[in-house]
Amino acid sequence: MSRTTNSAYDANQDPSSPFYIHPNDNTSTQLVSVKFDGTRYANWKRSMLLSLTVKNKLGFVNGTILVPDENDVDFLAWECCNSLVATWLLYNLDDNIARNVLFKKTAKEIWMNLGSRFDSVSLTQVYSLEQKLAEITQGKLSVSEFYTAITTLWDNLDDADPFLQNTCACGLSLRVQQKTQEHRLMQFLMKLNDQYSAVRANILMMSPPPTVDQAYRLIAQEENHKEMTLAKPESMAFYADQRGSGNNKNQYSGNYSQKFGNSNGQDRKPKSGANYYCTNCKVPGHSIDRCFKIHGYPAGFKPKERRIAAAVTTSAGTEGSNSLSNDQYNKLINLLSKHDIASNTDTDSSQALLAGPFSKQTANSSW
Repeated sequence: MSRTTNSAYDANQDPSSPFYIHPNDNTSTQLVSVKFDGTRYANWKRSMLLSLTVKNKLGFVNGTILVPDENDVDFLAWECCNSLVATWLLYNLDDNIARNVLFKKTAKEIWMNLGSRFDSVSLTQVYSLEQKLAEITQGKLSVSEFYTAITTLWDNLDDADPFLQNTCACGLSLRVQQKTQEHRLMQFLMKLNDQYSAVRANILMMSPPPTVDQAYRLIAQEENHKEMTLAKPESMAFYADQRGSGNNKNQYSGNYSQKFGNSNGQDRKPKSGANYYCTNCKVPGHSIDRCFKIHGYPAGFKPKERRIAAAVTTSAGTEGSNSLSNDQYNKLINLLSKHDIASNTDTDSSQALLAGPFSKQTANSSW
């Protein structure tokens, strides 16, 4: 008897043994976040299997760890671990369901009883999930939120239909899994908003077709790109407002209007670097001390023909009764092209020639 007790003690203390019991393992350990109350058994079952696998106790519910003979040295160790797993199952069940399996002798019997009662294919549940998949659309959801919603429905459908969970490595099973993935890829792309039509077309032309996860990454990248594009004009407008409200205003908006007066059709803004302004002809770039209209034009000064033509055109548009005829205009151009204006007298005579047909406004304009 002493040998059997020591062997059981050693098995319970060996971390590599399925009979090992950790010091923190107790009968009131809640392995899952929500106790099973008779609904969503597939989710509760999946969570329990994961927890039991982590604790190396999965064999006690799926039958891979057989019950040793009562005279075996490991019987006491097995019995201790079996009772521990049974209490875990009971503690993670609703009180009403726990009372129904309370007197089962082994953890495997408890597990099998729950499976026979709740782990069955329900056409009503499958119908409900398929209907939700048919009606779901992205709408106002982000790509991430929509992907989470549709994958949750797929997972629930896998739990409700054991055929979709077949992991056999045979060729037929692999083909079925491939067709299922292609069908779900089509579902995911069909439910997206129309703004992703371009990237959706690119995904459909890919060969071989990507997985649903790969398609999601491409759509998510497109969503991020669109968000950046929409945010850029707003930032540029904010930058423009900051510049407009700062010191980068027109350098002529203040001092020029005070110094030179408001623009009335004759005043001109000074060129960049101009330090002079003529109060006689209202032209920046020279002072009144150097004004040709007062002190005379230099020898060899030749007025530009285009200014004459512009003045004539302006006069013709504003003073229709005093405009030059074509004959007079041609004679004036020939005269200016053949003779240089050599002195102020010649300039005055030319101005006198134009004084008749020109309006007062044209005569006051600069050459």
